[in-house]
Amino acid sequence: MTLEVVSARNATLVGLRGKVTDETKSTIKIQTQNGTKTIVKDQTTVKVGDKTIDGKDLQGRIEARIKQ
Repeated sequence: MTLEVVSARNATLVGLRGKVTDETKSTIKIQTQNGTKTIVKDQTTVKVGDKTIDGKDLQGRIEARIKQ
């Protein structure tokens, strides 16, 4: 899955685009042209396809989010 950071507390992450390679309950790792970057979910808003998602909505383990 490819995502793009559209807003972040850390302004250097805005515009970062890449393929998701790993996810923990509070971070997402993405593979970019310049290497792997780790972003903190609750400090970012990301765009996946045509959907914009607040990182706070992605917090928690993926298994727990699926059950919701």
